[in-house]
Amino acid sequence: MLNQKEYLIALEQKLKENHQIRSHFWQENGLPKYTNALILSQSPYLLQHAHNPVDWMEWGDEAFALAKHRDVPIFLSIGYSTCHWCHVMERESFEDEEISHFLNEHFVSIKVDREELPAIDSVYMDFVQLTTGHGGWPLSMFLSPDLRPIFGGTYFPAKDGDRGVGRGFFSYLKLISKNFKDPQLLKQADEPLNVLKTSSTQLPLDSLDQKWLEEASEQWKRQFDENWGGFGSAPKFPRPAVLEALLRIWFKTGDADLLKMVEVTVERMYCGGIYDHIAGGFARYSVDNRWWVPHFEKMLYDNAQILNVLTELYQITKRSLYAQIAQDILLYLKREMKHPLNGFYAATDADSLDMQGNSHEGEFFVWQFNELKTLLSEEQFKWFTAVFGIKENGNFERNRNVLYLYEPLDDEEISYFKEIRQILYQARQQRPKPSLDDKIICAWNALLIDSMCKAGIVFANEDWIKLGQSCADFILNALWDGKKLWRSWRNGRKTKHLATLEDYTALSYALITVFECTGKIEYLKHAKQIYACIEPLEDPEHGGFFRINPKDRQMLPFAEKPIIDSAEPSGNAYAALTAIKLYQLTDQIQYRSQAQRTLKYIASLMSKYPTATPKALCALTYYLDSKQQISVVQGKDLSFQHPLIRSNHFIFHPYTIKLHFKEITSEIKAEIPAFAYKEDVDQSIAYVCSINGCSPSISDHQTLMALLKRL
Repeated sequence: MLNQKEYLIALEQKLKENHQIRSHFWQENGLPKYTNALILSQSPYLLQHAHNPVDWMEWGDEAFALAKHRDVPIFLSIGYSTCHWCHVMERESFEDEEISHFLNEHFVSIKVDREELPAIDSVYMDFVQLTTGHGGWPLSMFLSPDLRPIFGGTYFPAKDGDRGVGRGFFSYLKLISKNFKDPQLLKQADEPLNVLKTSSTQLPLDSLDQKWLEEASEQWKRQFDENWGGFGSAPKFPRPAVLEALLRIWFKTGDADLLKMVEVTVERMYCGGIYDHIAGGFARYSVDNRWWVPHFEKMLYDNAQILNVLTELYQITKRSLYAQIAQDILLYLKREMKHPLNGFYAATDADSLDMQGNSHEGEFFVWQFNELKTLLSEEQFKWFTAVFGIKENGNFERNRNVLYLYEPLDDEEISYFKEIRQILYQARQQRPKPSLDDKIICAWNALLIDSMCKAGIVFANEDWIKLGQSCADFILNALWDGKKLWRSWRNGRKTKHLATLEDYTALSYALITVFECTGKIEYLKHAKQIYACIEPLEDPEHGGFFRINPKDRQMLPFAEKPIIDSAEPSGNAYAALTAIKLYQLTDQIQYRSQAQRTLKYIASLMSKYPTATPKALCALTYYLDSKQQISVVQGKDLSFQHPLIRSNHFIFHPYTIKLHFKEITSEIKAEIPAFAYKEDVDQSIAYVCSINGCSPSISDHQTLMALLKRL
């Protein structure tokens, strides 16, 4: 623990880095009354809590040793910087001096940013979901001094009776501080922990079965909301991996209902308030079943994945709406989420200040009736209020309006809306902005690199490809040292936490995509090197990959192997996908064997609950249907507008790797056996290769398109 002088030095350094002090307690000298050990962190979320009266510590040996030395339980609070209910619990409990002083006297309190340490969050979230039936953030855990779970929940109102609860957070603190050594209390965790431990030691299945694809699609059909799109009732999350899986099952089976489900969902999401009609981009989820009322935080991983769905839908349908939404997402990301060095920030907050300095959820995004009347001409106002569901008394809290459409805008309406949109964007920019989580997370940037490059090649926009390539270069320079990969970067340096399984696998996959789009062999080499780093995470006995290394796993109550695809795809699904692509390119059988082993481990869940593993279903279709096909366009004068390249990407074909080379170098020949005997040519040509060899060269784009359609 630092002394007061050391805390002041740390605070001074953070203020130089534009640290925003959040506190209700101030000294006469203008400094915050409280500063705790979180002031040493780089995490925006932890820094938000650096001036709470709670003596927070970071997850690690120092906090664990202190709990054992004092013989007191641990209160573990897990959240992230853009989490609305995390802010609420902070205001109600962690800024309450009485509660904070009780915590300091009777607990060691630990704060974790779930985005920096997803393995810790996932393990304890599994425990809470299993024991309470629900989960969410903030995640609130009580642990014994030796890190054994005692009891957990999510958001707790501060006091008995608050928000209608019988028992508040303060009462739980008193009960657990008094009874944390009670053998009966400790024993309650035995059964759920045994269940969770068993889930990581399940044996892989002997074979893989495509019937799981059919079972998943039938389950999604039953859950599908035909009126409003999406699956189930409120709250509704985008879950892009589900939409990707449905497109692949449609591609395999020709079941038109599956394509319709994806189209209806995307169209309804676009019409709803979950979509930012002014600046572009999607919020994290909708609190209602119509997508009208969003939870206003915007996450990079959601928008990266939705961008990919839009690109694939456009390939399938050629509908201009999908191209328009994709363009808006990319504009939003470039304008509001891009670091000057080309990485992309993690998220923006749901909450923001009104003009009087009071914080409200969604304040930045909602509109007053009279405000719109002032900003727009009479004709514009009449059109806008009718089209976007504006009510004089508001359609949202505090007489505000969320913007939503009843039906998508047609081309004429989009053109008319353009001027209105710019007026409202400029007006909105004058408001206090939501806080920005400006750390750059490896896996989330990898998702964007992949989808941005794919969008660039499909929509023939070279700037987007360059943006994706520049982001890849930044991640490689900032987080990869040739042997180890780090999880995140902020304020000019990587954070102290090493990468997790999903960082390694998503980045490897994205770098293959950059190689596909640019033909630069160094990206394939980096992909292979980074993928090799997950070997120590593999479970040789039971199959699958652990999320983190053995040393860090020792601090957790069980060793987790992530296979459920939630808002973010699981690292094991990406491990399988990447291995299949590497096999397709290199013809090295160990990659196909790796993909098979990983899928067989995931199959222990996929065979019972296939809708829990949509990204793994994508990998399964790839594994079962891939013929090792590679389509190539080669020529020194190639541009992304060239008819051969346009034809190469005109058709949705998720199992064919599509490459573009200015020239086939000796390095490319060495890495990709299919090109071992190919020579450079003066004209632009194309050919399609597989394990059986390559087609004759093709110079006509229509001939190439016809061949790809036959595949």
